[in-house]
This record gives sequence, structure tokens and C-alpha cells, in this order.
Amino acid sequence: MSKKSQYRFCVGPWNFSQGQDPYGPTVRREESFDWKLAQLKTLGFDAMMFHDDDAVPDIDSKTPKQVLQEAKALKKRLDNEGIAAEMVAPRLWFAPQTIDGGYTSNDPKQRRYAIDRSRQSIDIANELGTDILVLWLAREGTYLRESKSGARSTELLVEAFDAMLKHDKKIRLAIEPKPNEPMDHAYLPTTGHALAIANGYGKKGEFVCFDVHPFRTTSEKQWLAHLANSRRTFEHLLAKAKSYPEKEAAQLIAARNYQDLDQLVLEHLLGVR
Repeated sequence: MSKKSQYRFCVGPWNFSQGQDPYGPTVRREESFDWKLAQLKTLGFDAMMFHDDDAVPDIDSKTPKQVLQEAKALKKRLDNEGIAAEMVAPRLWFAPQTIDGGYTSNDPKQRRYAIDRSRQSIDIANELGTDILVLWLAREGTYLRESKSGARSTELLVEAFDAMLKHDKKIRLAIEPKPNEPMDHAYLPTTGHALAIANGYGKKGEFVCFDVHPFRTTSEKQWLAHLANSRRTFEHLLAKAKSYPEKEAAQLIAARNYQDLDQLVLEHLLGVR
């Protein structure tokens, strides 16, 4: 755990990206999973995030028994490196069965596929020693509002969540909201200021997860800087939050002196005071 704060940090294998984007190919070579895993400790990271098919490649081509065997083997590798598995997420947005949504698809067969794969992700999470299942509802929406009922889609999402919790009552579901990515009209698009109401987050060892990628222009020599910089930036911002002059701000608020309050915030962030 970092000496500067109560927080621990993790990253996913996809955050070592090769720089491809919708308009251009890769600009850096692919590195092995072993190489990525070996970098974490040196950068101050204690855990790794996984999609289900990061943990078990080509997951749809394998039997449930094979999936669990490979997950168990991965857990052994993580233990050897001193790295924890922080979460598992079913990568439904890559599956051809879920182009019209997984849990909210208009096709009941594809809804079943999405729920079955999510249940399997829970089993993988259990093998890896984590109780967090992250759900990025990437395809749970529509490009055409009239093609789906928003109310019914919300009901379908609740049914899917219930099915996962019935499969394992101890699993914790975490929703990753990204409005309009990639759908024009997404269901459950935002949690608002979720962290602001998560009082005491980190005190029980929860991880701060960075879903960041290096710039496309980044050379291989600078490849890992975005991970170390993200952690440093977080800790700098944390220090700013903890040192915020609460009493002075409260006095300005009580006096409705918002002009000076605005300047107080700016000068605090700039390090002037």
C-alpha cells in the first residue's frame, strides 16, 4: 500500500495498448502478457484487472471445465508475482452475439448468451480470488430510440443483475458508466458523482483502477510513463483535496462571497496559497 495514501492501484493488460485508434493501425509492438505482468510491481501497482477473455483467451471455444482450469493456472502465476486480481469483466461488446446489446438485446437467445457468459465470468473471478464483477454496459443501448423500449431495457438489466446475484450471492457488481460510448443512446449511462458519496473508499483495501492508454505518439521508450504518471497525479490531487482550507471556504460560503471563494479554489489548485 502506498505510504502517501490509503489507496492501492491496479491496471488492466489492455492499458499497455499499441496505439491503434479507429483511424489508424498499431504504432508499437505487441508485448506478451508475461511482460506486462512483470512491469506492475516496478511501477507501484499491486493488482491487475481482467476481461474474462484476458484471463482465458478464446473463451467461447473452450468448455466450462477448460475455462476454470486456465483461470486456476492464471491465479498461480499472479500469486508468484505478488499481484492480485482486482476484478473480472465479461467482454460482451466484442462478441458477435451482442451487436444489438447483450442483456437488452431484442433477441432472447442473445440475452441468454450474455447472462451465461456473465455467470462464467463470476466463476473465473472466484478462481482468481476476487469478488468484483465489472459491467461496462457498452452495447446496452441503441442507435435508434424507437428500436427498443427504455423502460423494458431497464427491466432486462435488472433481471440480468438478479441472475448474476442468484448465481453467486457474494459477488459484487460494479457498473462502469461511459455515456455515449459507443451507443448514441445508452441505458444507465452515468452514476453522477459516485466517488463523492463513496465515503471512506480505500480504507478496506479497495483499488483505484486506471483505465488509461499511452498516446498514439508515445515511443516504446516512454511506453510505461502513463501508468506511473496516473498514480502520481492521483496522489497529488489527493493531497490537494486533503489540504483544502475547509474553514475559510465555509466562511466565504456563509457570507455568500462566491467571488473570493472562486479565487480561493483557483489559488489552492495553483499552489499559490
